[in-house]
Amino acid sequence: MGKNHIYKISVIIPAYNVENYIYDTINSCLAQTFDDIEIIVVNDGSTDNTLEIINSLSAKDNRIKVISQENEGVTSARENGLKVASADYIFFLDGDDQVTEDTFAILYDKAIKEDADFIAGDFNIVYPNGKKFLREFPYYNTHNSQEALKYAFRYNDFYYTGRLIKRHLVNSIFNKIPRDITYGEDTYAVVNILSNITRAAKVSAPILNYIQRDSSVTNKLLEKDLIKRNKATSLTLSLAKKNGIISFAENDVRIFALRELVQSIKLGCPNINIIEEIRLKRCQAFFKSNIGIPLADRIILLLSIINIDLISSIIQRIKRFR
Repeated sequence: MGKNHIYKISVIIPAYNVENYIYDTINSCLAQTFDDIEIIVVNDGSTDNTLEIINSLSAKDNRIKVISQENEGVTSARENGLKVASADYIFFLDGDDQVTEDTFAILYDKAIKEDADFIAGDFNIVYPNGKKFLREFPYYNTHNSQEALKYAFRYNDFYYTGRLIKRHLVNSIFNKIPRDITYGEDTYAVVNILSNITRAAKVSAPILNYIQRDSSVTNKLLEKDLIKRNKATSLTLSLAKKNGIISFAENDVRIFALRELVQSIKLGCPNINIIEEIRLKRCQAFFKSNIGIPLADRIILLLSIINIDLISSIIQRIKRFR
């Protein structure tokens, strides 16, 4: 393809110290049955051999563009990749994950057929021992903005990596994400995006292999990461109120808040903002219609109203003795 070719899909890959994964990640894009793509890899200040591997691959395929920056985090890397992207559709891919063989063909076909600007699919969770678990989301053909937001809160589908998204929806998203949030930022970003879509669509196929690794950010959480996640959750709930999402998805947003609260308690960093909101309201009203909240988690929530720090401490001690 010529130098000035306008690709149909721009794949943006932030890469930080992923020397053991980036080769397979990029090659999974190169092996696609749909090849009208450009691959923009943003080296985020890696200190291992990540950049050397990226450069060696880019020398063999002119669809690969390489950007290097100081270590500024994944949000900055995605933003800088977007600045040089040429396509109308954007696909964010992490530097240690892989797309399946027909990912871009399936997503682009659905986008054109349904005139959709946000296209989602399912994904495989791949564990270090090679075992796979299919993360399958309930199917829908198309949703408008309100339906898509209700779906996201109801099924905890806040992924914008592994989604095909119209460029105009992500052009302004990065200046809305606080740069100090490097964990949990996807939730806040997706709510912003879905608030502005015309049509979302869903395919029933695994489009991403989500690689689990012991050293990844999602598997090795420090207290500072958990604080960032709590901040992202609080920002998302504030956005839901500001954008009027509460008016048509109150129960779904409530379930999301309760799920996040339980998770924060289990991880040892309780989200005080949510528990305070529960205390300010009548508990009966807040827990009303809590379908989707397991009984054990409901017990944790009720006890947390009495003493959240004590409950969190007990859970952490139990986990240490397992």
